[in-house]
Amino acid sequence: MQAYAPASALRSTAADMITFSRAVIAGAAGPLGPAAARMLTPLARYEGAEIGYAVMVRGPEGGRRTYWHAGLTEGYRTLWLIAPDTNEALVVLGSNARAPLQPVMLAVGKSRYPVPTTEVPLDPERLDDYKGEFRISKAKALSFTVRGSKLLVRETGRGYSALTPTGPDRFAVVGIGAQFVFRRDAATNAVVAVSLSQGGSQLDARREGVAAAVPQ
Repeated sequence: MQAYAPASALRSTAADMITFSRAVIAGAAGPLGPAAARMLTPLARYEGAEIGYAVMVRGPEGGRRTYWHAGLTEGYRTLWLIAPDTNEALVVLGSNARAPLQPVMLAVGKSRYPVPTTEVPLDPERLDDYKGEFRISKAKALSFTVRGSKLLVRETGRGYSALTPTGPDRFAVVGIGAQFVFRRDAATNAVVAVSLSQGGSQLDARREGVAAAVPQ
């Protein structure tokens, strides 16, 4: 692992990481000085949110921020997360490359950035308004289609999930705390874009085409 020394040569424990977390949460006034604040300073946009020095930043600027980093190296899987507004830290260290950390991240995201999940009545005939493909990037898109009286969504490379209507042009995938808000053209009233909000991040997509039929 010497070739990866900057990424993996340092050994640590949960107790060490909690000590480190306290130092980072203390900010510039803490033992790490200005480096703690600089580490969490956003430098660029990344996957619908922001990123600092290899630290993922979630939540609105000036609002409830969450900072985290996950690692997967040589059979180990780790997660480090801090929430300065509540003075909390989460450390997961696993000696298993297949350790299921996604449920942990989903639970944290749903708790810190809840979305409306109460179902509201929706005329099934209106669902066709949302059918189609919405492009996030060159490699990623959201496809919406209708099966029965349900609107379904699929992200590139993943399976379909049923959406729950929660308001005008608003839907949610309740189990993962995701919200989809469609936008319409002011002149034609046609749906032209959608925003996906989840766990403090937001991805925007423009409509391109028609979604493929759901496999039976």
